[in-house]
Amino acid sequence: MNPLESITKNIQQRIDEKFADTNYIESYVAFLDILGMKNILNKDYHEVRSIFNIIEASTELYKNIGLSTGERFISQNQIKLLVMSDSIVISTAKETDRSLSKLIGISSYVIKTLLSELKEPVFIRGAIAGGNLYQDDTTVFGPALSEAYLLETNEAKNMRCVVSKSLHEDENFKNYVENNKTITKDNDGFYFIDFIDVKNRVSLIEYSKNILASDIDDKTKSKYSWLIEYLTCANV
Repeated sequence: MNPLESITKNIQQRIDEKFADTNYIESYVAFLDILGMKNILNKDYHEVRSIFNIIEASTELYKNIGLSTGERFISQNQIKLLVMSDSIVISTAKETDRSLSKLIGISSYVIKTLLSELKEPVFIRGAIAGGNLYQDDTTVFGPALSEAYLLETNEAKNMRCVVSKSLHEDENFKNYVENNKTITKDNDGFYFIDFIDVKNRVSLIEYSKNILASDIDDKTKSKYSWLIEYLTCANV
């Protein structure tokens, strides 16, 4: 065996040993897609950087929220977040205390902050699913992610982060819906993260009207028409 083959074999063996005891974990996962990334990348580096700063700050913020017990709302390694260009994957083990609440909370923060804190709103389309998942600092894969990705691609359609209908009977989800106003239900039966508040509603209505008044294709017009209806009908 030549030296290169020996080195390659040794590296592969170490990697195999490193992950020998790992497996899928029953998890909740959010797959979020940053809309309009192609145009965003034409902007100055610092404008683009600010988007990713908001995403990274989301987990840091929630790690510093304290409970009445003195514990942190999110402890070390409870939430995993991975950014891949215009895609964000956030996950937590289902067995984690308040697991779904933590996942939806961070996803909601990212969505709302990107709409309110930048020169122009940045919209997110996404989906939340549950099931088997593996995620670490550099890698994520599993059936739950595949379901979330397909939901985002085929069902979310507009600027919304939908929850898989397979979770509608999940006890954690039912409890969350009963006790929180962060989730709302759309006409097609999908629950999604309610991202409208008094801080962004007026500006988003004005922004959407300007987009609709411009020369846009029918597909984009449909998305902003949905947004206008949502903005005007939502209870804030």
